[in-house]
Amino acid sequence: MKSRNGICERCGEPARIVHHKVWINASNINDPSITLGWDNLEALCQTCHNEEHHGSADRIKNDLEFDEDGNVIKKKMAGDGQPYPPSSKHFSKL
Repeated sequence: MKSRNGICERCGEPARIVHHKVWINASNINDPSITLGWDNLEALCQTCHNEEHHGSADRIKNDLEFDEDGNVIKKKMAGDGQPYPPSSKHFSKL
């Protein structure tokens, strides 16, 4: 982190995580060039790290939403083919 002055290498916000560009897995965990090599490390903020591992929030399909319990559900469509507004109680489990 010090070598990057605590700055996210992607967006310039304060960095919080050292990210491995080649993700660590069972087949490479004992390879020091992967786990410790400078060329494989990147200082990232929490948001950029989450986007790297989980994708951005806009990846959710237009026909999906979250219910009040945090489950991903299909939106029910109104008669005109448009989804009901997110606050609507027209939920159906996937």
